[in-house]
Amino acid sequence: MKKVPVYAPLIGAVVNLADVPDMVFADKLVGDGVAIEPFDCHIYAPISGVIKSIHRAKHAISLVSQDEVEILLHIGLETVQLDGSAFNLKVKVGDVVNNGDILGEFDLDLLSKTAKSLISPLLLINQAGYQIEPIVTNKVIVKQVNTLLFNVLIPNTKQTQNQDPMQDLISKDLIASVPIKISNLYGIHARPAALISAEATKHSGEIIIEKSSKLANAKSIIELLGLAVNRGDEVVIYATNQVVVESITSIINQFEDNDTKLPLITPTTRQQIVGTTNGNSYFGAVASHGLAVGRLVVRHSLNFEIIEQATDINHEQTLLLNAINQVTQELQKTIALQDAANQEIKDILATQLVLLADPNLVANALKLIKQQKTAAYAIKRTIDEQLTVLLNTNNQLLIERQADLNDIYKQILLAINGVKPQTLQLNEPTILVAHELTPLDIINLDSNIVGLVSVKGGITSHVAILSRAKQVPLLVGVAESILNLNTTNLAIIDAQSGVLNTLPTEQELDKLAQQIVEDKKRQQVEQQAAKNAAITTDGVEINCLANIASVADAMLVHNCGASGVGLFRTEFMYMDKQVAPDVDKQYQVYAEIAVAIGDYPFIIRTLDAGGEKPISYLPQQHTNNAMLGMRGIRLSLAYKEIFIKQLLAILKLNHPQVKVMLPMVSTIEEYREVKQLIADLAKQQQFANNIELGIMVEVPSVALQADIFAKEVDFFSIGTNDLTQYILAMDRENSEFALQVDHLHPAVLRAINLVASSASKYNRLLSVCGVMASETLAIPILIGLGINNLSMSINSIPANKAFIRRLDFGLCQDVAKHCLNLATATEVREYLQQIFLI
Repeated sequence: MKKVPVYAPLIGAVVNLADVPDMVFADKLVGDGVAIEPFDCHIYAPISGVIKSIHRAKHAISLVSQDEVEILLHIGLETVQLDGSAFNLKVKVGDVVNNGDILGEFDLDLLSKTAKSLISPLLLINQAGYQIEPIVTNKVIVKQVNTLLFNVLIPNTKQTQNQDPMQDLISKDLIASVPIKISNLYGIHARPAALISAEATKHSGEIIIEKSSKLANAKSIIELLGLAVNRGDEVVIYATNQVVVESITSIINQFEDNDTKLPLITPTTRQQIVGTTNGNSYFGAVASHGLAVGRLVVRHSLNFEIIEQATDINHEQTLLLNAINQVTQELQKTIALQDAANQEIKDILATQLVLLADPNLVANALKLIKQQKTAAYAIKRTIDEQLTVLLNTNNQLLIERQADLNDIYKQILLAINGVKPQTLQLNEPTILVAHELTPLDIINLDSNIVGLVSVKGGITSHVAILSRAKQVPLLVGVAESILNLNTTNLAIIDAQSGVLNTLPTEQELDKLAQQIVEDKKRQQVEQQAAKNAAITTDGVEINCLANIASVADAMLVHNCGASGVGLFRTEFMYMDKQVAPDVDKQYQVYAEIAVAIGDYPFIIRTLDAGGEKPISYLPQQHTNNAMLGMRGIRLSLAYKEIFIKQLLAILKLNHPQVKVMLPMVSTIEEYREVKQLIADLAKQQQFANNIELGIMVEVPSVALQADIFAKEVDFFSIGTNDLTQYILAMDRENSEFALQVDHLHPAVLRAINLVASSASKYNRLLSVCGVMASETLAIPILIGLGINNLSMSINSIPANKAFIRRLDFGLCQDVAKHCLNLATATEVREYLQQIFLI
């Protein structure tokens, strides 16, 4: 056998994998190797080769040698939560390095305070036929980087390892879809995967989804998640007939995450020290906002002794199948008990049902039972393997979905052992502490639980989503030592600052109680005053309009205090259909909304598709940069027959308050072409042509020529989401830039100011309808720049109107002028926070 030497990447003490305090590494689920507890902060190359991957959090690096030996270095345990803040890497993917080269360094002190452990696994990524030849023993101190840790033994007749066993299926007579670009905010995570899997199981034959030559059985939710499909990735569907291809394509294109349900992430979020303690204070990540006080109750996990070897295979098979059937029935019953308002709960439980129905789950567990394993051992081993699939995606959202699999495992294990789930008898406000919370924990939450704290979990997990829906404060990532507290003292959970105070003083308790009462009163007052005008202290009125996407949204407009609809996103009428809606169907929707909002402004944005929002029946030429391709008004003009139907439906409505707004306009010629088209249609159909026609300001060309456009357009509406990404040349869908694509960047503010000046000069109505209009901190700047029409998310209107009533217009002008001359978005945010105490 050929030997490939693997050297120490860190200075420190060698630790056997079995002693690593993490099951995934200790059980060699990721791969075989050793670990090192570092004494020094420098990272060195363990082999000569190429940097294959670097996790976005920079804590994990993989290298591949010329002999295709792939080595993974994972610095510390549970260090992903630092999101790269502790690491300074000097290499990038694709770099060629030699053994002993410096790869980077890390903040040893910060890791020692925040990580679960400094122990850093060094692993051979599982490869069939490769073996590890250990050289060093446990607790050996590595003092030099050229210390040989182990050899990788490569057989002389190496088997082909990278061939996916499903690759042969492609050679069959399967029909392939066109490449489908994923537009969903978080890619194909658990819920979209569940929908795809559920649809796939309705059809016979093979259904395969491919991403970058990697294949997955569409009927297996875990294999789908293992593809790690993110927003912007492209996938291809293979199936036996076109109907199946179209049905799966439709599922992929229809699903859309609602990013407003996620907590706001600001640049300072990364700097919070999650998982640390300071006296009686425990720090965590805020997964659901709020304040509460209650008795601290620690719930300890049930532990069952898992016996590996079975004596009666038939008995174990029956145990497993009965347990899965029991859990399935209980989930179905829970879903049936939810009312129409609890669609979120239904969706999450439906995902668990699909996980239970995954063909690989039962098949792999039964295979282990046939090898003389118990039902409990078989299901644990099978789900552990599926957890590893999620972990290896390096996608934080999918990693956080491990809680759903753990939830299922616990339910099955309880059923196998004939034990009912734990119930807590509570008769007073309680803050519940647990190692890990599950979706069912939140669904069945006792009404006396006013706060939640968990060691494991994430801000995008199903537990977090449900906690926000129930408006229960939740901190995740809290230090594990919290589980050792033996107390029923009153505690304070501050899920705004991310602190759990386990031993508050009487003064702190009194202050919090007063703050909670004040917050509730404030919210009630804001809602009661929602319909009152938003007028600054010096008499300037600001119109707060609503962004809507459906008739149901329109029904909420009056109660939230909106002054009308500043943006109706019509693309939702197109994306859930196999064909474009006809004139009558569109007219019906527009008419219902017009009736719902009454005599208020109603701005209809024409179809805004293409780019990150593809429509299956409107094929587009593949491009490497779809955001600069056929999208917005360009797409409508390219498919003029469909565009004409939309314009006819709006003209047929003939509503005095309706205005038409064009998305992604970049040249004055586009505007003129649409204006002439509307005039021609009105004349042909004998419709009145008194409709106002405006444009979205989303690209630099329009901002820079705002004076030219202002001479012709009837109104402007600034779409700050796209404008920001184009001004900064940063893809807002790219997670690496998530914290940098900030609409408060001075460059963006200057572009907005250009538009505001031109709109004022030519007396054109101007509004802002992007996320920026909903962010309280940004409102003073927008007002100060002379923008008095803000179109925002429905639920943000009452609080923002109340905030505007406390503002002084003169001060807003001074603040805006100052911010235009700052250098960075961080400086702008810090300045605004100081001035307005937000």
